Amino acid sequence: MLFQTARAVATGNGKSAPVRVLFDPGSQRSYVSNVVLQRLDIKPVKKEVLHLNTFGENHFKRQNCGVYKLSLENTRTGDGAEIQAVNFPVIGSPLRSVVTTNYAHLDGLDLADFDEQESNNSIDVLVGADHYWDLVTGDIGQGEDGPTAINSKLGWLLSVLII
Repeated sequence: MLFQTARAVATGNGKSAPVRVLFDPGSQRSYVSNVVLQRLDIKPVKKEVLHLNTFGENHFKRQNCGVYKLSLENTRTGDGAEIQAVNFPVIGSPLRSVVTTNYAHLDGLDLADFDEQESNNSIDVLVGADHYWDLVTGDIGQGEDGPTAINSKLGWLLSVLII
């Protein structure tokens, strides 16, 4: 499986921080890691009690969370969107970013997760269904084989299911 990831700049409170974004339309909400919130030094716009239940768990756990407003911007064009995201200590395990892109339908695309030399592969922000279409344009590039490209304001996202 190849996850839809992007490199972006998160901004808030007059500060900015480079982030790695995971797009997950299967998640109801968007999330931001505590590391990003510390870098931006932003305050929550509201507090919520969430009932969290992850895959494979039989019971939910109650978690007091802040909801934060921040912007995600394309590092090259400045295009992006403002989102509201719930804070969570860690979004997920680091994801590999090196992808073979030698497919004709990917030629010339401005990929969102572009920096193969980047050493930070941790996920800082998860964009869920609540903001997915604020950032994804709906344009798709497909070939006979290889990843499907989905355009977003942060660049082209790659997605493929390997069976």
